[in-house]
Amino acid sequence: MLSPEDFSDLQSAFGRLPADTFVRRCEVVTRIHTEDSRAWFLLGAAYHRLGRIEDALRTFESTLEINPDHIQALNAKAGMLMALGRRPEARTLLEATCARFPKEASTLANLGYFFEQEPGGSDQALACYDRALEADPSHRAALTNRGYLLTLIGRPLDAVINNRDFAARFPQDAIAHFNLAESLLAAMRPGEALAACDCAIAIDRRFTKAHLTRALSLSELGRLEDAARAFEQVRAVDPGAIARAAAIFEKNRTMAPPPVDPEDIYLNRGFVHLNACDWSRRDGFLRDFAARVNETIITGRPIADYSFAYSMLATDLAPELHRRVVENLAQQFVSRAKALRSSPYIFGRRGHGRIRVGYVSPDYREHLNARLTLPIYRLHDRSRFELFCYSLHEDDGSEIRRQVSSAADRFVEASTLSSAQIADVIHADGIDILVDLAGVTRFARPDIFAFKPAPVQVSYLGFPGTLGAEYIQYRITDRIATPPAQRQYWSEKLVFLKDTFYIYDNAEPRVLAPISRAGYGLPDEGTVFCGFHNFYKIDPEIFAIWMRILGRVSGSVLWMMGTDTVALDNLRRECATHKIDPSRLVFAPVESRERYRARFKLADLYLDTRTFTAMTTACDAFWAGLPMITCPGESFPSRVGASLLTAIGLNDCILPTLNEYEETAIHLATDQQSLQALKARLEENRLSRPLFDTQRRVKHIERAFEHMWERHLSGQPPEDFEVEA
Repeated sequence: MLSPEDFSDLQSAFGRLPADTFVRRCEVVTRIHTEDSRAWFLLGAAYHRLGRIEDALRTFESTLEINPDHIQALNAKAGMLMALGRRPEARTLLEATCARFPKEASTLANLGYFFEQEPGGSDQALACYDRALEADPSHRAALTNRGYLLTLIGRPLDAVINNRDFAARFPQDAIAHFNLAESLLAAMRPGEALAACDCAIAIDRRFTKAHLTRALSLSELGRLEDAARAFEQVRAVDPGAIARAAAIFEKNRTMAPPPVDPEDIYLNRGFVHLNACDWSRRDGFLRDFAARVNETIITGRPIADYSFAYSMLATDLAPELHRRVVENLAQQFVSRAKALRSSPYIFGRRGHGRIRVGYVSPDYREHLNARLTLPIYRLHDRSRFELFCYSLHEDDGSEIRRQVSSAADRFVEASTLSSAQIADVIHADGIDILVDLAGVTRFARPDIFAFKPAPVQVSYLGFPGTLGAEYIQYRITDRIATPPAQRQYWSEKLVFLKDTFYIYDNAEPRVLAPISRAGYGLPDEGTVFCGFHNFYKIDPEIFAIWMRILGRVSGSVLWMMGTDTVALDNLRRECATHKIDPSRLVFAPVESRERYRARFKLADLYLDTRTFTAMTTACDAFWAGLPMITCPGESFPSRVGASLLTAIGLNDCILPTLNEYEETAIHLATDQQSLQALKARLEENRLSRPLFDTQRRVKHIERAFEHMWERHLSGQPPEDFEVEA
């Protein structure tokens, strides 16, 4: 056994000597002092430093043969097992060690890290970190990992609390302040994130990640000149840091290129704030956005972030600005297509046989758009149409994916192909009419259509606005959703379906799952107003009206849906500004589609949003028997609710002004006879009015396709037209 002095000397040599030199020295020591577990452990650690994982594992096992209670060796052995991919053994060892040493924070933290890497293991990981911090509130690894995980799983407010504690306990630890900055930025508090970055950099001047987060914080605050200087500082500290960060973004991106310019970041994050119902800088941001986009377009520069095209739709920004944005994007897609393919596709004038229709979508997965379009594929008249589906998203193993692929004549998994390759496949398949079901949305590939792989190309359903592209000839809509005053904002020729452009599968059963108001935290008595809207659709004007409605209807609540803790916190804060108890906002959890559709039965009235109305959710509500009121605007997304209500015969629920919207909500909530009469009329109309006549909608879509194809074959240019009933 080594003397205390000799062991201290050996221990200090571990950090002082090169790893290979220390290994040789330690191997000599362990041959002499064969029963000294401390020496064996240091040898194992040295093997690990050299990347000799198998040798390290054997050495830690030798340590444990001498001292089975050597905590460091137990943890290290588990780490080596994980590194070697032997995860079940690692878990067994860690769980057994935790059972033997229930207050050992290091092992609990290691078990938490194990679960963190397991699919769906976040809750177990957090439980382990919590136990570790109960045992040792200052355990650094547990504080670090817990804060990171909370941010990762969308609980940034909890992460901020964790990381403030971390920084308070370790005030001279740069990583503690950096982690706090990261969580503050995720919680949309860039000013506080900036201060935390400054603390981290004061401790470590060359902390690259802290410099980068500082630059991002300044960009988000709109301090663009300061942000530009901060990015230069990042490059000075680490010239490759920004490129690496952009590569990570690119790998995980949906469609837009990585934002590395302060202005792009400011505009992108501004919409992120609006999407989380942070309206503190809303008006100024929207003015900035309009000014900067106009300047970009005037100077002929490309718009860098494709997501703007969709985000704009939920605002009051002018429709002509939206058209300029999508036209700018479309020009970029055309330029890329021309660079990759110099000559256009040539089409044979095929005038006989079935019309080949190709549908392109990233949503052939557990997604509402897959459920919406499934009846089209299922009910298409196969004597007149041949159906192809091109999937832009990998298989998620869902039942709806299986149903869509089974319903198509040919289902093409195209997610691994480039856009140019997909265009080649579409052209080789001889597609006559190519339908874009996504536009400029998540995981979409609008550039496929810029190659013009089909002679007739159509936009439908997925993107609620014009695409501003000359290569998209038609848009399928209806007269309510697209009134004559809005015609000037569409580049496509408009195809007006009778009743409504929307489609809903009437083969879906009405679900009567055993649920109760109490099970969702709703009052047994009193009006339950429902607003299961995505948060980005909510604006301060409609929210203020909802609060006035709650204030005037005693005992009422507003039932919402969402899990974004930042948005929930913002909405509750907004409640307080309107002198409404935040507890009157009740948030439904994420559940199975069966329970989601059933719970509409618990509500009394659905309150529509203003600038971007309910669409599929409104149909789900109607199908369950829940009526809705809406106040349409002028833009397409603000009028879909009116289109749906018209198609189900509830025109009196379409209110011309927001004042009438408010008064109608209060009248229905306080006059049960009127509310019950409205519900009875909805139930009567549900299967007698056109909204849920799915077969009728598919026939109208088919007639639209036939008219498009006839015009193409006769050499006539595209035109606006109305499909006859």
